Amino acid sequence: MPAGLQDLAMVSVFIAEDYIESDALIVDAADPEPGWAWFLRTYQTLDGLETISAASKPDSPLQPFEARWAPETREDYPTQDTLPIDFEALGLGDYYAQDGIERLNGTKLGGWPSCIQSEPWWNHDPQGSEFEYVLQIDSEPKSGWMWGDSGNGFFARSNENPNRWALDFQFF
Repeated sequence: MPAGLQDLAMVSVFIAEDYIESDALIVDAADPEPGWAWFLRTYQTLDGLETISAASKPDSPLQPFEARWAPETREDYPTQDTLPIDFEALGLGDYYAQDGIERLNGTKLGGWPSCIQSEPWWNHDPQGSEFEYVLQIDSEPKSGWMWGDSGNGFFARSNENPNRWALDFQFF
């Protein structure tokens, strides 16, 4: 469990079908605004929550899809875009050709974002010092969800205000 999620028991993510047309990449979960292309709700406890049956919209290609996390953890490695060091300066050759370097693709909590185009840009800030990556939602064929053309959505939580969240999505 990434440190940025340890105070939460559940996160529900909501994404509009026209998210790609929006440039709103930062949301405040404590102060929602109507019309946002994406939003999330966080819960510190499951007490008082009830299971509801999710019904999809009849005209929607999307299907409800609950994530169930595997209990084991696996080592994850950054993409070259998110390496915390200058790997080229080490003179070891191609980063991806190194033995044992395997990034974990798919929907996941923590680890490293599986970047496709560049490092995540939280609020168009490549440094992104306010935000820490915590979760990745991959394109999920079972639910009919695609980030553009089979991409990933990266979610980060603010270090300064735990109600502020950032989204970056990348696709091929």
